[in-house]
Amino acid sequence: MPDVINTLVINERRYMGRSEERAYTSNITDVVVGPRTTDLHFNYEMPSQRSLGKVRIWEGLTVNLSEEPVYEAPLDDTKGFVEVFTKGLNFTQGAYVVTISADEDIHSIVATETLLNGQPRIRGDSFIAVTAKTSNSISTVYSNPPNLTAYKEADWGVIYAGSELGKGAPLAKMAAPLDDTSGIITINFPRGTLKSGNTYNVCLSVGARLSTISAAYIFKYLI
Repeated sequence: MPDVINTLVINERRYMGRSEERAYTSNITDVVVGPRTTDLHFNYEMPSQRSLGKVRIWEGLTVNLSEEPVYEAPLDDTKGFVEVFTKGLNFTQGAYVVTISADEDIHSIVATETLLNGQPRIRGDSFIAVTAKTSNSISTVYSNPPNLTAYKEADWGVIYAGSELGKGAPLAKMAAPLDDTSGIITINFPRGTLKSGNTYNVCLSVGARLSTISAAYIFKYLI
């Protein structure tokens, strides 16, 4: 298989430049430790949600959902600037994974950044984009954070009508939930479900509810 993560970065830039098509991603950027070794700050963004999520930090190179995070605090928006102040952690020594979630569900993590001895090393974004359309399916490339195992039976690709993300009843979704953190998925539907010339959005849902979105892509369906 080709290097999916690098392909996704290229695709994200290309697809976001298309007229009438737009990608919504989740990411953590500009992570800086300081002014003390126990503190850090970063920028983040994710698609608009019906509820607000949390910033959580785990010690180590991967997120272990069976263990409690070493830091947890609520987010006050779906994008912005976060400052983390702790008393017992030293971000300049060892490994830590900084995460943001789309709601309070611990399984709804949408972006990560792994710090090694105080330096950002592994960035995990969420991204989805439509690559092909037929009369009864669309194909997409997608990515979730690579250091986070997909939450089985909860991560889905879902199609909705219009340009408002995740609004209304799903028109179609994957036959089975995602079992990998990146790759290619095809969403099948009966012919006539999507009307040529209309606008739709495909959302990458995460966690316990379909309405919790880690990434989305608005596209015009032309066949």
